[in-house]
Amino acid sequence: MNQLRVGIITINWNGYELTTRCVASLLNLQYSLFHIYIVDNNSNNDEGQRLVELYHNDSRITVILNPRNDGYAGGNNVGIVQARSDKYNQGIWCINNDATAEPGALLALVAMAATDVNIGLVGSTILYPDRKTIYALGGGTFNAWSGIDHLCGAHTTFQPLLEPPINLTYISGAALYITQRGLTACPGFDSDYFLYCEELDLALRISRAELRLTYAPLAVVIHDSAATTGHMSATYVYYFLRNRLLLLRKRLPWYHWPTYAAVYVGYYVLGFMVILTLKRKMVLWRYILQAVADFFRHRWGYQTLLRNNR
Repeated sequence: MNQLRVGIITINWNGYELTTRCVASLLNLQYSLFHIYIVDNNSNNDEGQRLVELYHNDSRITVILNPRNDGYAGGNNVGIVQARSDKYNQGIWCINNDATAEPGALLALVAMAATDVNIGLVGSTILYPDRKTIYALGGGTFNAWSGIDHLCGAHTTFQPLLEPPINLTYISGAALYITQRGLTACPGFDSDYFLYCEELDLALRISRAELRLTYAPLAVVIHDSAATTGHMSATYVYYFLRNRLLLLRKRLPWYHWPTYAAVYVGYYVLGFMVILTLKRKMVLWRYILQAVADFFRHRWGYQTLLRNNR
C-alpha cells in the first residue's frame, strides 16, 4: 500500500507531561510519511516554549505557539491549516494529548480509509488505561430527536479484531482521522464550539456531504478520559451543556427541536443537577445556568466562566 502524507495534530494546554507522552508514542508509529503538529493553546508556565526547545531538532515535529486558547476545535484548525500548507494533507489525524497510540494505529487508519473513496472519517479502537476496557469503538451513535448519544462498546471488555460497529453517526474526537475527501468537504471544525460536541458537528456535516464514517479495529489508542479538563468540572459542565443547544441550533431541522429541548431539560440539565448534588458540587449549578443563558445571548466560542471551580 502506498503511504499517504498524513498530518498528526495534538493540542497542548497546560499538559506538558501528557503531551510529551503522547508524542513519544507517535514517534514509534509503524509509518513513515507523517508530520506531528503540536498546537500549544497559550499554556501557562512557558509550556509552549519548553515544547519548542524539546523538539526543535526533530524534523518530524512542528510546535505551533497559538497566542490564545482556541480550545479543541480552534486549536485543531490551526494545526490543519499548517498541515495543508506543508502538504501533509492526504489525511489528518487529530489525537488528544491525553492519549497514546499503539505502533500500528496510523497504518490501520490509512488502510481502512483506502477501502472506500467515500469514507470521510475513520475512528480508532479507544481503550482506557487498563488496556482491557473499551472507551469507544470508533465513536458512537446520536439520536437527533432526543439529542442523546452513546459511545459504541463503552465500558465493555476489549476483544481484538471486533467487527466495525454499524451506523456510526460520529467519531470520537479523542482519535479522529479525516480523509482527504473529508477534508475537502469540511476543511475543519466549527470553532464556535470551542470544546465538546465539535466532533459530532463535524460528523453531521461530513454525512451531509454524502461521505461515510467507519472504524479501524486495529488502530488502537489508549485514552486517559477527561485528564485535561476533568469529569464534571466547571469547564465540562458549561461547554457540554451550552454546546448541546448550539448543535441543535446549527445542524438540526426545526421539527427536532421540541423533543430535543424536552430531553435536554429533563435528561441533561436535571441530570447534571442530580449528579452534582450527589457529588456535593452544587456550587457548579451556576455553570448550568450560565451555559443556557450564554446560548440565548449567542455567546459562542470561549467564554469566561462566572467563578473559578472550587
